[in-house]
Amino acid sequence: MTMMMRKTLIASLSALLLFAATCMACAQEESVTSSPSLPAGMSEEDLVEVTAVVESCSGNFADIAALYMVEASPLITLVESEMLRAQSEDATAQSKSTSEAGNEAAAGTGGDVKGAILRILESEEWDALLNSESLQKISDEMELDCVMENEAFAEMFMGIVGQQGVTEDHELYPVIKDAPAIIAGYYSCGGRIKPVMQFADGVVPDILGAEAFDPLSILSSPHFIELQASGFDMACFFGVPEVSGLLAGVMG
Repeated sequence: MTMMMRKTLIASLSALLLFAATCMACAQEESVTSSPSLPAGMSEEDLVEVTAVVESCSGNFADIAALYMVEASPLITLVESEMLRAQSEDATAQSKSTSEAGNEAAAGTGGDVKGAILRILESEEWDALLNSESLQKISDEMELDCVMENEAFAEMFMGIVGQQGVTEDHELYPVIKDAPAIIAGYYSCGGRIKPVMQFADGVVPDILGAEAFDPLSILSSPHFIELQASGFDMACFFGVPEVSGLLAGVMG
């Protein structure tokens, strides 16, 4: 169960980072006219629709573009680099002998995606994003449930997930495929973007670095108390079908 919880946590953090990358990919196309290509699976018409969706969901695309150009662009570059590194490490493990590969597999995402997430959360790029005034404004104003329930945005999200190597045969896919519904549920239960990023920044390094996973220590941590104080209703969130189904799988 501990390993499954770790994988679920890693998948959730990966989804958060990929969601941010999806928003930034839109902003990149809006703000850099010389960009060579749209994100995977997106046409120019789709991009126009997604931009309209963000605006209709109380989001200001100018804020997202500003966030991209100042703080998010370096972080996206780092995320892409770390995900490629994780894929390379995973491919190396798969190419070893059966016994050696078994040892690598026992660590699961511990040596690749886990390491990538830890390096990202410890980076100056991540700190710059957390301290961004543009991020605060987006967090306060944009209605995530409205955005994530839009089919065009959800398709774009899954396209970028695929770009990062998280396809249907990936062990994190069962969690990440439900990320749009989970993110929408998080928002509808009072959750906002910046508080959950601050929560992740506070607890994830310790969780991924610990030998044992203790959910109670997370729920009693000052970081979780701060998340709840921001307006997040955990009981409501656990009632979201995709979340309750995920918890049932984790708890067995």
